[in-house]
Amino acid sequence: MRKSVKILFLLLPLMIVTAVMYGASKKEALKYDIVSAGTGAQGTYLCKVSVYSKNGKTTEADIKRAAVHGVIFKGVTGGNGQATQKPMATPTVEFEKADFFEEFFKDGGPYMAYANVEPTTFERSKVAKSKEYRVSAIVTVTKDELRRFLEQAGIVRRLGDIF
Repeated sequence: MRKSVKILFLLLPLMIVTAVMYGASKKEALKYDIVSAGTGAQGTYLCKVSVYSKNGKTTEADIKRAAVHGVIFKGVTGGNGQATQKPMATPTVEFEKADFFEEFFKDGGPYMAYANVEPTTFERSKVAKSKEYRVSAIVTVTKDELRRFLEQAGIVRRLGDIF
């Protein structure tokens, strides 16, 4: 019994260091908000996406990633009298299909095809009493095409299969 306890105490620091190194190597999750920005064309969502960062160096790709991620997992909250749009998938799907979403959201990944940022709508501001910056833009997300892609990949169920 004592030998196994000694081995445990020897391996514990190694496991902690490994866990910390693994966590540090993973890409930092985006902190963002997504709200409706009015009515878009049929088959799209028009959203205002705000991404928060410590240095204010948020790219257009970060805005697109947040918009597509928000449409899939958060939904689009109402703004300006608009109705709230439900998410396409539950948050647990992101973890259950982690390999798919890691590939989907990688730099320059397929998510880029489903969002268009309106270039004249970029706003950069410092959040009061915080060391964060908020970068916002209006984004059009092609929800119908995105849903079709996720259905074909087996990530979300087809709407017709629900009933």
